[in-house]
Amino acid sequence: MNGNGAVINRFIRGVGLIRSEHHGWYIVNGQNDVVQRVSDAVGVGINSSITILHSYRYNAFGQEQNQHRNSLNPTGLPQPQNTNPHRYRSKVYDHEVGRIATMFRQYCMETGRWTQEDPYWGSHNLQSSPMESGNLYAYVKNNPVYWIDPLGLSAEQPTYRGLRLEGTTEIRNRMLEYLQMLTNYTLTIDANGMVSMGNRQNQNRGQTLTYGNTLMRSIIDSRFLTSIDHERNHFGGGSVRPRANGTATPGTGSGSGAIIIIDLDWAGTEYAFIDPRTGRYFYDHCDAVHILLAHELIHAERYSRGARVISNRSTGQGMVEFGLNPYTVRRGIWPFRWNERRYERRVLQPREELLTIGLLNVPAGIATENRIRAEHGLPLRAYWN
Repeated sequence: MNGNGAVINRFIRGVGLIRSEHHGWYIVNGQNDVVQRVSDAVGVGINSSITILHSYRYNAFGQEQNQHRNSLNPTGLPQPQNTNPHRYRSKVYDHEVGRIATMFRQYCMETGRWTQEDPYWGSHNLQSSPMESGNLYAYVKNNPVYWIDPLGLSAEQPTYRGLRLEGTTEIRNRMLEYLQMLTNYTLTIDANGMVSMGNRQNQNRGQTLTYGNTLMRSIIDSRFLTSIDHERNHFGGGSVRPRANGTATPGTGSGSGAIIIIDLDWAGTEYAFIDPRTGRYFYDHCDAVHILLAHELIHAERYSRGARVISNRSTGQGMVEFGLNPYTVRRGIWPFRWNERRYERRVLQPREELLTIGLLNVPAGIATENRIRAEHGLPLRAYWN
């Protein structure tokens, strides 16, 4: 729309950019660069034909090498009518300043650098590339042939669906071992770290892992990409965030991929549990890395469904009052080494965490941490610590 609210163009999008009403059909390469625009077909069947409206060629960092040359203009002289805004990485190109715009930053193809510093800098930058820890303007680790960064947040490989394991071969194999503990189906990994799931239940035969099977199948068959990386001494053992190639609008079903950071050497922490046989609360140490991994995968699965609940403790958004049974605590059934009164009060807890654990009402058939714990014969979590 223009400033007066009038529609000046219409775009069709699927997984990526497909067609513009004024600029024709877009042909893109594996890194989502627009390499050609073609017209609608004229004629029917074998007698039909299309016209190449424009071809684009870029260097690795996005500078156009044939900015004005096409089949209708072989001399390459400037063409003011070439108003197509979508070029390198299918992003909007501002020809006046020579930059492309992403959701979080602008990128200058001439210098091969972002024009704003990394808005999501943290330990993951140092983990993935030591260079990025000292240069917050670096574009995709100075390797745009291998990496992309659709939103200006983090470099990633141009693979948009399924489950990918990052790191060395040793790290990937350790991750795969923990993932295999969650499902009866055989998991395999290819040279790019992509995980596949077989069709025969021939693993963990002593257990029926219904919810683990469902969780792993949902992640691996998702139309979004979830990646898992290892980071030693990661706070809390694990974390998850939406990935750049999906723009999740919580609660709308739009969905997104996820980036999981996990500490494979996690020493564990102490959780509040409940024994489902006796209803007795107790406090114990947990260092089950596969359950920690399942917890973060459940978050990722919720992201993919657009079901993520954003929480803000200061405003109360996405927070729920939650506590344990004070009668049980007062009777001394709870062998606690911390202040018991802390758990008598109903305090604000993130709804997203409570749903992921399974402490709020979650429909049958959807994996929660406690449902997976039950499949493994482990005690159920009674609280989000």
